[in-house]
Amino acid sequence: MYETYGPDGMVVLSIGVGRSVADCLTWVNQHGLTHPVLADPNRVVYYAFSPGPTHYVPHNAVLKCDFEVTYTVVGFNEAQVITQITTNLQEVVNIDHTPHPDTEINYEPIPIEADFTSGSPIAPGYPILAYNTDGGPAFTELVMSLVGGNTYSADIPTQSHGTTVYYYLDVVNDYCNRVIPVGAPDETYSFNVEPDMVPPAIEHVPLTEISPMFWPPVISAEITDNQGIDTATVEFQINGGGFQQIPMTERGDYVATLTGTVDIGDLVEYRIIAVDVAMSPNTAYHPDTGYHEMNVIAPHDVMIIDLDNSHNSGPVIRDELTNMSADVIYGTAMPSALLTYSSVFVCLGVYSTNHALSPSDGDFLASYLQAGGNAYMEGGDTWAYDAQTAFHDLFHIDGLADGTGDAGPINGVAGSFTEGLAWDYQTGGTYNSYIDRIAPLAGAFSFLENGSPVYYNGVAYDGGSYKTVGASIKYGGLMQQAGGQLPGLLLYNIMTFFGITLPTPTPTETPGPATNTPIPPTATPVPPTDTPAPPTPTVPTGVPTNTPVPPTDTPAPNTNTPIPTSTPVPPTATVPTGAPTNTPIPPTDTPIPPTATPECDTLGCEVFMPQTDFTAGDVCFCDVYICNPGGETHTDIPVFVILDVYGLLFFAPSFGAFDHYTLAITPGRATLNVLPSFTWPGNVGSATGILWYAAMTDPGITQLFGDYGMFSFGWH
Repeated sequence: MYETYGPDGMVVLSIGVGRSVADCLTWVNQHGLTHPVLADPNRVVYYAFSPGPTHYVPHNAVLKCDFEVTYTVVGFNEAQVITQITTNLQEVVNIDHTPHPDTEINYEPIPIEADFTSGSPIAPGYPILAYNTDGGPAFTELVMSLVGGNTYSADIPTQSHGTTVYYYLDVVNDYCNRVIPVGAPDETYSFNVEPDMVPPAIEHVPLTEISPMFWPPVISAEITDNQGIDTATVEFQINGGGFQQIPMTERGDYVATLTGTVDIGDLVEYRIIAVDVAMSPNTAYHPDTGYHEMNVIAPHDVMIIDLDNSHNSGPVIRDELTNMSADVIYGTAMPSALLTYSSVFVCLGVYSTNHALSPSDGDFLASYLQAGGNAYMEGGDTWAYDAQTAFHDLFHIDGLADGTGDAGPINGVAGSFTEGLAWDYQTGGTYNSYIDRIAPLAGAFSFLENGSPVYYNGVAYDGGSYKTVGASIKYGGLMQQAGGQLPGLLLYNIMTFFGITLPTPTPTETPGPATNTPIPPTATPVPPTDTPAPPTPTVPTGVPTNTPVPPTDTPAPNTNTPIPTSTPVPPTATVPTGAPTNTPIPPTDTPIPPTATPECDTLGCEVFMPQTDFTAGDVCFCDVYICNPGGETHTDIPVFVILDVYGLLFFAPSFGAFDHYTLAITPGRATLNVLPSFTWPGNVGSATGILWYAAMTDPGITQLFGDYGMFSFGWH
């Protein structure tokens, strides 16, 4: 275990005084520690170093490499402790040595080399190379000679095939005696002298899918061999166009970047080939036979990585983005690959149910950003309290302070994509505890500001090839203020910042999970990315009282929750049972019929408005024509009429978070007056691509009943 601390002779050991193993593991995970932490529940180890009779925490001690205590102090004086450690390290002999690999050479001596750097003279007769060939307690010692600079060398005599050599290095200077590996002579390095018949070992996670935005990919693999690697290459072809080979470069792992161009639907086949340095070279392949297949696919909009142990923000993000018709994948663990996602949302939570990002996960996520991805990450402790990773660095966020439970209200920042917006914020430990105070570093900008006390809790950064959004609050904790915007507008604006245009909902026979509502078609116009989201395109304030009003924070019902079919319907919204066939019933106050009356030959709904673009003084209303060409009356039919304001859905007749009509559909064609006639007001801004959808479902709301209707309109 000691070898993990490197050649400088320094071992860092934390002692959890009075703490259990579970306590220490929590501490390690929370702070991302890489040095050992010793559980000392009975204070046995602590008392060995702490002066009595009174014992205090914190306590620091510095030991020489032969475990003699050279410094001990109660309390924590950081400058003093660092000075002591630095002084001691200058005296320790630093040993830089790469253990000898297996070898086929059985006809000449075997040189062992190492660099020794010492703050004081190395004692005569040192350094020593000690070796044997039986693994026993007796060793032959060879004095190593200086061959240049700080490099010393000694030759182990020629060994026959079938021999295993065990060895360690020993050095003494005026400060102390040091051996490597630590624990020698009980622990040693070893290598075999024998013909090499072992091919290299290749560890590689295959890329099975990739989107064009991440092309060309970097193929990486860990390649090892008992004697060494001569060459490593990637062999690949695109759509059977002929194989090419690209050399792999060693950078810890072996890496190579593919070439060429691809499009959605293409197939890339590849394998990794490694050849060792044996006298009769051995070759390894990954996969062992054939080739890995990598399909080029259209990217998913979002991957949600919900590592928050309370899981009360990630599912909210998932459901709201799904309601906006984003293509969302949700998971509670780090995925093996990210090259099929246009954006990644990482939820880390708030103390005490938070998750600290590990260095390896940070490297993995950083490589995704550096390949051209977009990332959102939220966490109450991740910016100022937890250990920072390579992923954190790419957000350009300055973690100023650990903070307290004082988040809210949350305000948008002028000049950012949240200008003019504001929300309330949840109280409670799973939302509002130790909220980090953060600030933008060079090139970044703030987009969320705490109301009282004032500090930033959201920072965004445009890195050119990638974009990031970081928050110290949970999105799931945002709440609509009276008369304010829904939190979903923040998600919409983040997606727009990422350059991801949310598609128009797509119809399916089974309603979507968040609303149980049939989803309209993909061919519907999508608002342009440079069109501001609400509040600019808000339905005008002069619309009558039943004009769509953004819903409160009442959640949409679960798909398993039955919706009563006996919901009372206002008289004006009921389809008259005696309506004449194929004759529309116009609004009572302004009779503006459609320009043409289509035949009622297909079961379904059609949305009608008098025009597609409204200006001040225009007469506006919305009707839904319902056609039943058969001779049968269908009772208790749910009819959904939905106003889609850039992904925010409002359900008639209440225009709340979820609502519908329950009607008897008689034979013929009838009119449902959804929005009574009114005069379009002035000074309401402009918008395009606002959508109405209308559809019937069966009484169980499990599939569409007839065709759906759609109408797109705007105003200026």
